[in-house]
Amino acid sequence: MQLADGTIIPSFLGARSVSGPELNENFNNFGLKMGVVTDIFFPTDDQNVSKKFIEYQVEVQYRDFMGRPVTSKIARAAHMDAFGGLADSIRWTFRAAGKTSEGVGMGSKVLILAINGELNNSVIIGGVRDWKDADDDQSLGHNLALRFNGVNAVINKDGELNVARLGPTDNLGKSIGPWDGTQTFFSFSKDGSILFGHEDERFRLDYPNKSWEFECSKTFSVLAKASIDLSTKDPGATIFLGTRGKIILQSDTGVYIGWGGAVDALVMGTKYRAAETILHSGLVAALGALAGQLTAAGAALTTAAPFLVIPIAGPIIASPFVAISGATLTSAVASITAMITAITTFEGGSGTYLSLKNRTD
Repeated sequence: MQLADGTIIPSFLGARSVSGPELNENFNNFGLKMGVVTDIFFPTDDQNVSKKFIEYQVEVQYRDFMGRPVTSKIARAAHMDAFGGLADSIRWTFRAAGKTSEGVGMGSKVLILAINGELNNSVIIGGVRDWKDADDDQSLGHNLALRFNGVNAVINKDGELNVARLGPTDNLGKSIGPWDGTQTFFSFSKDGSILFGHEDERFRLDYPNKSWEFECSKTFSVLAKASIDLSTKDPGATIFLGTRGKIILQSDTGVYIGWGGAVDALVMGTKYRAAETILHSGLVAALGALAGQLTAAGAALTTAAPFLVIPIAGPIIASPFVAISGATLTSAVASITAMITAITTFEGGSGTYLSLKNRTD
């Protein structure tokens, strides 16, 4: 403020006509004052004096020592720390009124005391409830309620804790961030249960029923740098893995199925079936050829049989048919050899039909 003669008056000083001697109120402010935060100055702001801590401009209304109503601004008020230590500290920011149509009343309502009565050493020691806030509810009993920038927390009369996040809010408590109407939640129930999640993505520890529940709409992942142990103490218990898609078990050193020492190698199904198909095809072809050869040999012997009755009257006539059957039976050896080769080949590849990693008992 500047007087008519050019004198600069600091903001924490005032000028007025007086009829008699009076105390200097700028150094005699020992009363508790209530005001509204109108501006906030971070350490990097030019208006910040300490260049270390956040400072607030607060508009206060009070009565002076003569009982007259006074409205003034405390330029640089600090915020009290409830613990006041380097190792122990708690801090938060107040909301400044800003330039809104709601006016100065939309800033945080605070209580201020001045150290040694000096306004330039004012400290915000707390706040008062906003009259637009909801009425207190007697049915809640002994409780604690916290609401800060879209995070709501309540400890009710049963000692239950409920926390919900809706996203950042403005001075009216309305959401200002991207919000789809859902909320992230966390709760401790009086029965010892725990629940947290976001809509369909949730985890519940049901203490009365001694159960854990996980629910997610897409992917559920567990990553451990060492071991993951899924086991039950009840010998009659069941571990169920169910899906409409695939169940993939992947390991660099092998999958072991069974209780105790799993020593039997698992069958490599695809390789085994491919080799088995080749075996069966070879056997079918060789058996088909053998059947044809035996049929031909049998037919030739059947034709020759009438000529080989006693007394033998027609050996010359039967001879060609006997020769044909002999040659046919001899060629059947090749078919039998083909079957032996097919079986030998199949057995020769048996080492590839078993997994070198995965075991069962």
